[in-house]
Amino acid sequence: MALDVEKPKTRRAILAAGLGGLGAVAVQALSHPSPAEAVTNGNVQLGHGPLDSDNDAATETRVNLTGSGLVAFSAFQMTGTGVGLWGQTTSGVAVKGIATTSGIGLKGESTDGPGVNATSVDAIPSDFLSTSHRTGVMGFAGDQGNAATNTDETGVYGYSDTSNQSTGVIGHSNQGLGVLGVGAIGVVGAGSWGVLGDVGPTQIGVYGNSGASAAPVVGGGIGVLARAETTASLALKVLGRVQFSRSGRTYIAAGASSRLVALAGVTTASYVLATMATNRAGVYVQAVVTAAGQFTIYMNKVCAGTTYISYLVIN
Repeated sequence: MALDVEKPKTRRAILAAGLGGLGAVAVQALSHPSPAEAVTNGNVQLGHGPLDSDNDAATETRVNLTGSGLVAFSAFQMTGTGVGLWGQTTSGVAVKGIATTSGIGLKGESTDGPGVNATSVDAIPSDFLSTSHRTGVMGFAGDQGNAATNTDETGVYGYSDTSNQSTGVIGHSNQGLGVLGVGAIGVVGAGSWGVLGDVGPTQIGVYGNSGASAAPVVGGGIGVLARAETTASLALKVLGRVQFSRSGRTYIAAGASSRLVALAGVTTASYVLATMATNRAGVYVQAVVTAAGQFTIYMNKVCAGTTYISYLVIN
């Protein structure tokens, strides 16, 4: 329709023409909704444009980046005490980050607060029977097929079972504590080896102390160091059988009064307990003399028959 520039328009005609144009714009917007955009002090408006097929309110909203650095989401800057990025779901994934190669899927960083704070808020005690994961953080490396089906009431659960070198959780510090366990029971270890302390020849594998003092400065090369700070406490208590590799049984031959036993690690400072294991009237162990790599058991007299001796090397 041609526009008549000569004929004057009434106010009603002008308003009707304006409303008609507005309706046309609205129809066009419904046919081709605009891409996602954030209005000033408002929410992100999800749309679907011809060039952003993934930017649909019915599916994921994706931002595809190339290169490296903080590109698109540097605009998510939060001041005050609010939430910079919020995701909510009833059963799916609220926020998901994927790095297809060597990148970082999701990173949290803070100047003076927690970098990542993860909470499972259900406080109802678990029966630990059903499949449930009321867990603050769950971390997996490799196949998850044999992971625990119930990890309830756990702050952090880590699982890896790729090889015999796999580790569920590692805590590492060059100067401080790698892992600190605080509770009614500080640390529980279960498995083929409940607790493994594997160190070098100048270090201490496991240190157990009864008292409140700091660990003493002692020489290394110790598998287990047990300490009691007072005589009211015990450094080591064993319930049940005990076995020492530096103990054994030897004999004094008939017609002899001594026996030399070779044992690596014996020195002149070693202490050896030796007791008779054969009843010989009037015969007893008179002395045990130590030397480098050996010790000699002396009887008080010549033995009339084979006489067995049990021994234990203390140091």
